[in-house]
Amino acid sequence: MIVCGVDALPGWAAEHLRALVLDARVGLLRRSGDGGSATAALPFAVTAERYEDIPAPLAALVDTIVQVPPLRERPDDVEPLARHLAQRVRGREIDLTAAAGGALRSFSWPGNVEQLEGVVRQAATRTDQIDARHLPPEVLSGTTRRLTRIEAFERAEIVRVLTRPGITMREAADELGMSRATIYRKVAQYDLHLPRA
Repeated sequence: MIVCGVDALPGWAAEHLRALVLDARVGLLRRSGDGGSATAALPFAVTAERYEDIPAPLAALVDTIVQVPPLRERPDDVEPLARHLAQRVRGREIDLTAAAGGALRSFSWPGNVEQLEGVVRQAATRTDQIDARHLPPEVLSGTTRRLTRIEAFERAEIVRVLTRPGITMREAADELGMSRATIYRKVAQYDLHLPRA
């Protein structure tokens, strides 16, 4: 059993959960009759931002602590995790292009796995092969400054057009109504990383 985010549980819920776990362990010991370890028979794990924030009733049940670094420090985990999340969304394997994989690996993921899950869910509901064009513009942008609504719209349009397979810069300029020089300037302004497949 894995209980996520126990640091957000109210005290009464932590007490109740502890009682359930202990009752289950006692029941397993009775059924096994061999005096073995109920802890091994009932795997129990909790997640929290910090160990100190685990409610005391549950902290007493913790015997091993595994610290997991944030996703931004584990870029090699991003693509396999994205594939797994996409499969959970669609119930089958979803392909991830090299361009999408590169974009996902190079993003900093300030929202950690929850943010990756949201991005993958949104993309996987629309396609059987996730490409860079299916990702939100902020994943392809290195800028951290807050954009105005007009800037966010402009960035999204530039990303939408430039991530279309086979598009040339001249075609993109025509569609966006900008010169090629302006597009290059805007790509630099928004620090866009537009991987090619």
